[in-house]
Amino acid sequence: MLLKRCDVFVAGAGPAGVALALRLRRLGYEVALAAAPGEAAHSFETLSPAAQEQLATEGLPIPRGKPVDFEIRWGNATFEPRAAPSQSLVVDRRVLHAEVRRRAIEGGVSVIDERAKAPESTADGWRLQAGPNAFCARVLVDATGRRGMTRPTRRGAPLIGLHVVYRGENLPAAARVAAARDGWIWGAPTPDAGYAVSVFEDPRLGKTEGDPAARIKRIVDETGVLDGATNLSRLHAIAASDATPSTASACNGAGLFRVGDAAVAQDPLSSSGVSAA
Repeated sequence: MLLKRCDVFVAGAGPAGVALALRLRRLGYEVALAAAPGEAAHSFETLSPAAQEQLATEGLPIPRGKPVDFEIRWGNATFEPRAAPSQSLVVDRRVLHAEVRRRAIEGGVSVIDERAKAPESTADGWRLQAGPNAFCARVLVDATGRRGMTRPTRRGAPLIGLHVVYRGENLPAAARVAAARDGWIWGAPTPDAGYAVSVFEDPRLGKTEGDPAARIKRIVDETGVLDGATNLSRLHAIAASDATPSTASACNGAGLFRVGDAAVAQDPLSSSGVSAA
């Protein structure tokens, strides 16, 4: 087993982790970044103008996306457009993460395609594993998202996200957010002519209502988010993710920093997670 040393070890290669790693590298620190391969539960997300500005400020690329406007149905009879164009982009998360990872390598960050695990505080910093190698770092940054390297101490009401992408004809051209009886739904056209849908609800409904496909269909029908679309089919199996908002007990201390969702994981309705990161 090889033992490698660095000033800062960043676990997690999303926009928050890469932005911090690049900034520290520019300041002259030796930085290692663990970019574990893997698939996210949902492949698409909306980048608000504020999130796009934040990525640009940090020198990170904004992937090509589909500009969309928003329509909202929240206690009203029909979907109502926002008063002004939103200029939000729907982007492929996989493309975004691949681009920021590439930028980290170009910026001189040492990128390891492994998941960081077993962090242990030592007298002079931290020791942890990443694949076959052990690392010693003066500072550890947890940028592993909602999963986190350590569990947060404060969590909100339990929330699950069910995610699927539809193909079909006459799909909505706008992103839509709508309230249902016992949850809410987000939908947006994808860059590849599909329509991504995420349903957020209390996970305990799964014990009483059963099949997640039936729950998604009920909420899609109830909210009308796909009204007018025809010949609908799902592109892949339904994916699920923990969407419970949470806050770490402390974001920094004793050589440990938490950034992004590892520090504060917002309720999905709050949006702009990149900006918060």
